[in-house]
Amino acid sequence: MILLIGTAYIGGSSALAQTAPSVAATITFEEAERRGLEAVKRKDYAEALQWYRKSADQGDARGQLGVGEFYLNGWGMPANEKEAMVWFRKAADQGNADAQDYVGRLFHRGIAVRRDYPEAIKWFKKAADQDYAPSQAALCGMYGNGDGVQEDAEQGAIWCKKSAAQGHAPGQRQLGLMYLTGKGLPKDEKKAANWMQKAAEQDDVMAELWLGKMYRQGVGIPRDTAKARLWLQKAAAQGDPEAKKRLAELDSDKNTTVSVQPAKVPEALRFKCTVMAGPEIIDAQKPGPAQDQWKARYHDCVRSDWKRLFGTEPPSD
Repeated sequence: MILLIGTAYIGGSSALAQTAPSVAATITFEEAERRGLEAVKRKDYAEALQWYRKSADQGDARGQLGVGEFYLNGWGMPANEKEAMVWFRKAADQGNADAQDYVGRLFHRGIAVRRDYPEAIKWFKKAADQDYAPSQAALCGMYGNGDGVQEDAEQGAIWCKKSAAQGHAPGQRQLGLMYLTGKGLPKDEKKAANWMQKAAEQDDVMAELWLGKMYRQGVGIPRDTAKARLWLQKAAAQGDPEAKKRLAELDSDKNTTVSVQPAKVPEALRFKCTVMAGPEIIDAQKPGPAQDQWKARYHDCVRSDWKRLFGTEPPSD
């Protein structure tokens, strides 16, 4: 988005802003933005809005976007989502991808307008076609969940990959979940962990939570209680309730310390996987397809649990 409110000011003169121009005067967006940001530095949001409004009234989409952000966030005045939508639509109709994304999100959430998933998709698609990563991530979620369209996880994965490739954390996290669950993409726990790590390193709270759980269980990465705790603490610090719950479990779970790897598969694990392999154990005693299928399920169970616990391939059983 355009405005830098709440962040360090980067660019423009630090000189005091001059009085806003008369209605008849013309001004470039660059000048309006410079003056507006100077006013923001002084926390004079009313004057800042006046400069953006001047650019917006001259038909500049970037100025219209800026005015919409003022109204949406209530900077220096009560928030007015309906007025924000008016200005976002003006900018979106001119092809501004930021504004198109805003319009899509307001329709998606039912803010200032009736919730309308097909309309949200339409605007997200306009921005996504301009390689706007947040809209690409939004489309990934909507196709994956079937919001306003027929559920199509593979189509969602296409948009997730586009967003993730641009370094967008929500896109990276959603792509990681697709690899983790095998929804829309072949299941690949290592790729899942890789993408989740990228998103978590950008302070994406949900990615931090998932990465903490994956380290705790050894899913896609070696089991590591210390790293599990680190990422769960990061998510908890951002207020995530599940992360706080998982941390409490970690503190009370005596089994979270990595055990010494035994030389052979423990009897308890053999028993569990015998049960998990299915009730066809009687038929599986005789050579043939039934036995082969049962053994495959049994060894898959042993291998999965062993790798989760120790991060290595199990000994021959």
